[in-house]
Amino acid sequence: MKAFVLDAHDVLYDGVVSAVTVPGLGGEKTLMDYHEPLFLVLTQGTIFLQSTARRVGAGGRATESRGIRIQRGLARMRHNELTILVE
Repeated sequence: MKAFVLDAHDVLYDGVVSAVTVPGLGGEKTLMDYHEPLFLVLTQGTIFLQSTARRVGAGGRATESRGIRIQRGLARMRHNELTILVE
C-alpha cells in the first residue's frame, strides 16, 4: 500500500509499505494491504512502517522497519492508500 505521514511543516514519510502499526485510542492497530476504509484517531506513541525491500546481490527480500514518534494525529485508509496527519 502507499503510505504518507505528514505534519504541519513536512512530509515525514512517503513510500510503499506492507504494514503500518499506529497507536490508536483503543490500543495499537495494524493496517495491511487492502485494509477496509477507515478513519482512526491516533494517540501519543510510535508509528511503525514496515516495507519489504529487495536485497541487491542476496536474491531475496528483507523487511525494513521505521518508527516515527507522534503526539497525536489522524489516519485515513482508502483505496489502498494510508494518509496519516500528525503532531
